[in-house]
Amino acid sequence: MNIDSIIFDLDGTLWDSTDGMLRAWDMVIDSNKKVRDHLTLEVVHSVMGM
Repeated sequence: MNIDSIIFDLDGTLWDSTDGMLRAWDMVIDSNKKVRDHLTLEVVHSVMGM
């Protein structure tokens, strides 16, 4: 198989990537001692695809 390009769809235009983004942001939040709250799916959906 020869791949000549990769599509990055971080805003959810082509497919719903919110689960992966939510896990990634929660890892960042866990590593930051100053932030206590985790993101919710509702918050992520409110800003996706804008």
